[in-house]
Amino acid sequence: MVVYFVLEIINRISLYYFATAFSSIQGSLLNACYTYFLTVDPIYHSTKSTGTIQSKIEATGRQLSFTIDILLFSLIDIVVGYFTVVVALGAFSNQLALIGIGSFLAISLASFYGHVVITKVFMPFWIIYRDKIRAIATENLFQNSFIRASFSTTEQISKTIKYEKIGFEARSIMVLSRSILTFVTRLLITGSVVWMVIVMIELISQNKIDSTLAIALLLTYMAGTRQITRVGQTVANFSEGVEDMNDLWDYIRTFGKQTYPVIDKDVYEK
Repeated sequence: MVVYFVLEIINRISLYYFATAFSSIQGSLLNACYTYFLTVDPIYHSTKSTGTIQSKIEATGRQLSFTIDILLFSLIDIVVGYFTVVVALGAFSNQLALIGIGSFLAISLASFYGHVVITKVFMPFWIIYRDKIRAIATENLFQNSFIRASFSTTEQISKTIKYEKIGFEARSIMVLSRSILTFVTRLLITGSVVWMVIVMIELISQNKIDSTLAIALLLTYMAGTRQITRVGQTVANFSEGVEDMNDLWDYIRTFGKQTYPVIDKDVYEK
């Protein structure tokens, strides 16, 4: 009981410091982005949309939190969970352990590559139209009186609906592609379970394991294969976050430059 309470206290303290460190990292990133866009020469803002800037910064800040969470809590948990399954199998049969390792690596790598390709193909379309939707929304707020005075409200609404349709179609296809890939992954997992059953039957016939142990090991393996299905969703979320962050960095690199000081201790290009 005492050990339980001590572990709970340590857990709460660690969560506090993690939240503090994460908030500091996220805040520093957002502050650096906003500082850059506020200090770059105004001439570069004349041809850029404020809504697009806000969309990219907010998406990056949001995806950063997801990415850190994935690295610290999802990927490690998946690897440790499946490693435990492999050790359990290896304690009774090296052959079963090798099948478990081979299945995990092969299916995980296929799922990883598939999700990365899907994200790289469809994510840019979603980013483009997501930014356009945000740009229109911001423009409408900034020029509300002008839009009403020029009777262009209907035009703005039609444009927004058009961009939303294209953007969400791209995202829907991306989600559908991921669902198909997940289905294929589950078929491969089913195949690995069948392979495991065949090997176990052979081991039983050789009196290396009994049927009770075989059933227990099979259930352990089937429980562990759920970690493989988690790999796909984890990789999908991670690759989406990376695409969003890369999009912001590329946008910043080509946005413009600062040629005169704006804030104290400015470092700028002369």
